[in-house]
Amino acid sequence: MANSRISFVSNILIPILTGIITLVLFLLFRPENAGALFYTNMIYTLLLEGFLFGFLSLLQKESKNISGAFYSIISVGAIYYIIFGSGWMIAYSLLLTAILSYKVYIAVHSIIFLLFIIVGSIVTRTDNSYHEKTEEQTQQMRSIRFYTEKMNQLASKYLQQGIDKDTDLSQWDGYKVLGTLITKINHLTPSIFRNDMAVKQLSNMLENCEKIVAELEEVPDSDLNMIDRKMKRFASNAIDEITLLRNLSRG
Repeated sequence: MANSRISFVSNILIPILTGIITLVLFLLFRPENAGALFYTNMIYTLLLEGFLFGFLSLLQKESKNISGAFYSIISVGAIYYIIFGSGWMIAYSLLLTAILSYKVYIAVHSIIFLLFIIVGSIVTRTDNSYHEKTEEQTQQMRSIRFYTEKMNQLASKYLQQGIDKDTDLSQWDGYKVLGTLITKINHLTPSIFRNDMAVKQLSNMLENCEKIVAELEEVPDSDLNMIDRKMKRFASNAIDEITLLRNLSRG
């Protein structure tokens, strides 16, 4: 409740009061021959105040889609825009009205605003590109963890089925090579998942490993050596494929 009151005061009440006070001061000191310049400055001042309070309100809202660097750059740009905009307004009104025309005054304001928009657009586009790449890398890292964890589960199941058959497969070649394969998968670079063929091959590895683990459950104890050789052959071939995929991703 307290936070909502503070938010109401800072985001709504203070900006409205500031605008009213600014309007009253302008009208209070309005010259008798107030022309376009006076009303332009009054409206522009109100717009600057609205821009400032809107910007401050934006800074209070955290967003996962906006980076800290974006806030920093936009903050500096907004401050510079307010300084240059108000500085030009004051300088022209007090010193340059006799030298430069009203059209030049408006043109300079337009240029300052246009520069701010251009810089803001570039920064926004760069920040969006950064977030897209970051999100892509995050998804790729999740894919690596998925394949690693899935293979670990299959390896544990393979080992447990050996125990169920009163055999310790942890020292057998098939299980050892399978462990090497899991390490290779865990050390894959995220960029490899940009290749659809690589994703398909990894999925096929999981499927083939699942078949061997399922086959182990069905065979008699006398055929354990055969399954171990099959697992070793599968894991060795998969390691070669992983190495090939890594080389292709680097290229």
